[in-house]
Amino acid sequence: KYHFNQLVTDLSYRYMTDDWAIDSHTTDVKFRYLLNDDRYLEPHLRYYQQDKAHFYRPFLNQGEALPAFASADYRIGEMDAITLGLKYGIPLDGGNKLSFRVEYYLQTPKSNGTEAIGVLNELDIYPEIDALILQVNYSF
Repeated sequence: KYHFNQLVTDLSYRYMTDDWAIDSHTTDVKFRYLLNDDRYLEPHLRYYQQDKAHFYRPFLNQGEALPAFASADYRIGEMDAITLGLKYGIPLDGGNKLSFRVEYYLQTPKSNGTEAIGVLNELDIYPEIDALILQVNYSF
């Protein structure tokens, strides 16, 4: 974090690894612009990237030997994700605070190199996932 005159910059990076062979990288940056009367605007950008788990399989083929472990859960597949948002904060009487946040989240799964066969060629095996986040926060 660094505090300029009317701007506070919060930059962070996180690396995570686990025994499923998922490595992830997260870069997060927020810029808090101080307005009059301690109100603020806070743009937010977050970028996330992860590798797939060693047992991730988008599908299994009939007739092939079954692996010891397998999952098609998109949350453990290779992906990138980005979050863009804006927060507006207002100080209230007695030290209470009120804020409003709106963010857009987009998750983009990546192919693990498995070639789709048959009717799977007609399906989107790696669909993008997005969400709109609206939040009101009151602290006292």
